[in-house]
Amino acid sequence: MIERITVYYDGVVGPTNQGPNAAIGFVVLFNDDVYGQGSGFEEKNGNITDVVAEYQALIHALQYVLHKNRQKGHVRFYGDSPMIVNHMNGVWDVAPEYALWYSQAKNLARKFEDIGFSLVPRDQTKAARDLAETEFVNRGVEYADLHYAKLKKAAKS
Repeated sequence: MIERITVYYDGVVGPTNQGPNAAIGFVVLFNDDVYGQGSGFEEKNGNITDVVAEYQALIHALQYVLHKNRQKGHVRFYGDSPMIVNHMNGVWDVAPEYALWYSQAKNLARKFEDIGFSLVPRDQTKAARDLAETEFVNRGVEYADLHYAKLKKAAKS
């Protein structure tokens, strides 16, 4: 039987879509059962874009699957960023500001026998996003969705 690995990943920035904080989350399924997950947080002097946070999530997920020696078989990565998915599938050119992140992800992806990248609606990456948002909550740091929800609520008041 061919192994089937499914990975959902997501990156979050704060306090807005460009901020000094980024968090990532990913969930790995092995033949439809949860096999593992991961999350992380980065604080930086300067801005981290949402695209960089998404790349960080993908890179950490790729590293995790490789570390678990699961690069053989059918491996699919699902994210909600059209830019990342289209970069990884060779559909869109990569802008210079993302070249380093793309290069890291692509070099890791080459180690897999059968790999694919697909775009999914945001609700399908919810488990990964929840892990990333928990990294913000645990540190008491505001993230983009929470920031914009507060602004929207204030505007209605």
